Amino acid sequence: NRYILEPRCNLLLKIMSISIPISSIHYCIYGYYLGNRNTKIPAISQIIEQIVRVLSICIFIFIADIYQYNITPSCVITGTVIGEISATFYSVLMLKKSNISLNPDNISKSTIKEVLTLSTPLSLNRLLSSILQSFQNILIPNMLIIYGLSNSEALGIYGIVTGIAIPLVFF
Repeated sequence: NRYILEPRCNLLLKIMSISIPISSIHYCIYGYYLGNRNTKIPAISQIIEQIVRVLSICIFIFIADIYQYNITPSCVITGTVIGEISATFYSVLMLKKSNISLNPDNISKSTIKEVLTLSTPLSLNRLLSSILQSFQNILIPNMLIIYGLSNSEALGIYGIVTGIAIPLVFF
């Protein structure tokens, strides 16, 4: 309510927060396979995630239509979480199937130092980019509201700009 200025997003943020630890596991395994130059497992996990996401959203819409429920954004967010869970499940299954030894005694201090030296700037860059993009997504609609538009008008204009105008300019 304080930062986004949209109380309708509370439920959506709560649903999305479920996927944070699940996504962390998924992307650690994803990065492991990419680091070993094995793109098959990450590619299949992305395909599984997309298929499950779309199918679960379609199922939610179908059920809502049968029982005359309103279709809400929480259906889409729940579908996204279910897709992430399925991709993580597949990744963990493939990791266990490959019999990889995850013994920390096999890792030397120099290896840890080398990995941290390379990964810290990249991780901080990614984190800072995500934070700044989040601020942009919050500030622009809020500034449009301060300018005098209603919530729905501000979000509509911001959606048009980010969904149509900016991609066209970048293209």
